[in-house]
Amino acid sequence: MNELSTQQWESLCDGCGKCCLNKLEDEDTGEIYYTSVACQLLDHSSGRCSDYKNRLKRVPDCLDLRQTSPESYHWLPATCAYRLLAAGEDLPEWHHLKSADPMQVHRATCTVKHRVICETTIDPEQLEDHIIAWTDR
Repeated sequence: MNELSTQQWESLCDGCGKCCLNKLEDEDTGEIYYTSVACQLLDHSSGRCSDYKNRLKRVPDCLDLRQTSPESYHWLPATCAYRLLAAGEDLPEWHHLKSADPMQVHRATCTVKHRVICETTIDPEQLEDHIIAWTDR
C-alpha cells in the first residue's frame, strides 16, 4: 500500500463515512464502539468530508491514514478498504472498485448516509447514549 499513488490511495475510499463517526474505546479491553455521532465536517447525504483538503487543520482528531501505521487500523470499520487491504483481505463485492458502481455502497446500506447526527448537536458527555452496532455491515 505504501507504493500507491495519491490517486490510487484515494480511490480506495468507498465513501461510507464510518471513519468519520465518533468512537469510544474501552480502556480495559481496547474494544472500539462506534456512535451515530459524526464529525462536523461529514456531509451526511454523501458520506464524504465536506472539506477534505483542510480537514486536518479544522479537526484536531482527524487522521491522515497515509501517515498512520496499518497496525493501528483496528479502529477503522471491518468493511474499510484500507483495513482490509492492509490485512491482506479482499474488498467487499459492493465496493466501487469491484462493482464499478460508486452508489452500490449506499444500496448495500454500508454507509452512514442519512443515519447519523452531527457532533455539534449533542453534549459530548452523552456520546455513550449513541453507540451503534451496524458499522461492520
